[in-house]
Amino acid sequence: MRETEWVQQVASGLQSRIHERDQRLNVATEHPLAYGYEIKSYGDREDSEIMAFKTDLAVLESGSDGESIPRVVIEAKVKSV
Repeated sequence: MRETEWVQQVASGLQSRIHERDQRLNVATEHPLAYGYEIKSYGDREDSEIMAFKTDLAVLESGSDGESIPRVVIEAKVKSV
C-alpha cells in the first residue's frame, strides 16, 4: 500500500470521530501549510513569496472568518523513516 492511500484511510476514519467531538474540526490530507515568507525585493514593486509544503494529514479548526487554523499536523511514513 502506498503512503498516500494509507493516509487517506486514516483520515477518513478520523474525520467522523473528530467531527463528533467538535463540529469546527476537520481532517484534511495534502493541506498546504506555510513555513516561510521571503521578501525578494523592496521598492515601488515589492516582490515576496510564501513558501509552503503539503502536509500528509492535518486536523484543522474552522475559524469564524472562514479561515482554517491548523491544530495538529502529521507527517506520515510507511515502511521507513
